[in-house]
Order: sequence, then structure tokens, then C-alpha cells
Amino acid sequence: MGIYVDSVYGNYEIHNSSTLLVATVFYAFQIYFDFSGYSDIAIGSAKLFGFNFNRNFNFPYFSRTLSEFWRRWHMSLSFWLRDYLYISLGGNRKGIIITYRNLLLTMLIGGLWHGSSWNFVIWGGIHGLFLSLEKYTFSAFKIKTFNAFGYIYTFIVVLIAWIFFRAPDFHSASTILTKIFSFNYGILFIGNINAFVNALLLLSLGILIDLKIFRSGTSLEEYGVRYSAIKLSMIMAVIILMLCLFYSTAENFIYFQF
Repeated sequence: MGIYVDSVYGNYEIHNSSTLLVATVFYAFQIYFDFSGYSDIAIGSAKLFGFNFNRNFNFPYFSRTLSEFWRRWHMSLSFWLRDYLYISLGGNRKGIIITYRNLLLTMLIGGLWHGSSWNFVIWGGIHGLFLSLEKYTFSAFKIKTFNAFGYIYTFIVVLIAWIFFRAPDFHSASTILTKIFSFNYGILFIGNINAFVNALLLLSLGILIDLKIFRSGTSLEEYGVRYSAIKLSMIMAVIILMLCLFYSTAENFIYFQF
């Protein structure tokens, strides 16, 4: 997916709404698989030495609110921001206006932590703004969460924020966002056909696996306990085969830069 994202975001001026939207969706899953996979490698490696680390990602794109998204996305960072920034600033103990201020400041600082770029600050600001709006909505209308439409709303807000996270500067991010919402949905740019088809195949497979595990409520570790050694060996063989078939000369993990 990164191959397609890089080619589109590297030449965003020439692409239409369709292409930029697909590239942004690809990036959303690229960064999820990158961050989540990077964490899983760390957690699994630690287990080999007897250290047990907590789960760090919990199907974040199956969230109905931004608040739920941050309880599921990069949980070690989310809880750190909550415990050492939000609560230290006063949390929700000093009135609703101060609560909104604390949410916004926490996410702005969280954005700045990723790098000294206005794009990261804007990414954090978008999350802080919508977290505050959600808290106001829940308080004003006496509700605890959104209905099924919340999944769509949450994913759209996260996608918009990811544009600023991925784009190299504010000008390119604002141009990409403007072009997407100009609704110029022409012919989709495919680029490298093999890379594009592979990306679609692996994305579909990844979503299906996530859906199955998410709906069943069963963790990967629990699946591992259920299956016999022969079945687990077969699954591992298929995974290794897929890695060989779909391997690309991708750069390091995105999270290396943080």
C-alpha cells in the first residue's frame, strides 16, 4: 500500500479526487498495519524473554466515536497522554470549559510530540476539537455513544486528520483535502498494476481477518491455544509464503521516525 501512497502523495497536484481518496484510505491502513505490526513484534519478542506487555491496538477502525478510537489506537501512547497530560492539566475536574481546553491542549501537545511540524499540530488539533465536540454532544443530548453511523463519522474524521499526518507540509495537505472535497471523481490512477492489485488483495484479507476476530471477540493468543500444532504450523507456512510472494523493498517502519 505504501508504494501506491508514495506515488500519489508525491504527485498530488496531478491526481483527481478518486485517486487522492483511495491513497488516503490506503495510508490509513498502511499506518495502522505498520504501527500495530511494529507493536506486535515488540510484544512478541518480549514474550520470548519472559516479559508481558499489554496489547497496544484493539481494532481502532471499528470505533463509533473519537473517544473510543483513542481507547483502541496506540493504547500505550493514549494512556500516557491521558495520565501525564490530560489528568495533570486537571482532566474533567474543573468544569466543562476547562475540560475542553485540556482535551485540546493534550492532543495539540500529542501532535507536536510527533515532530516540529504544523501538520502534526493540526492533526492533533483535529482530534482535540472533535473529542471536545463529542463530549459536548454526549452531555447536551444525554447519550453515551453514537449509533452505527458513528463508525462512518469516526473513520472520516480520522482520514481527514491522516492527510495532515502524511503530507509533507501544510500547503500539500490543504491542497489534497480541497481536491478530495471538490468531488472530481474521475478515472482512478492505478500506477503499478501489480502493486495496486497486491495492495487491494492484502487490504481485503487484513480487513476480513480483523472483522472475524473483532466479531468473535477472540484474541490471536486464544486462537493459538485452540489450534493444534499441525494447524498452527500450516497457518505459519501460509503466512511465510505470502510474505515471500508480496515482499516489496519498502522503507523502514513508519514509526521508526518517531
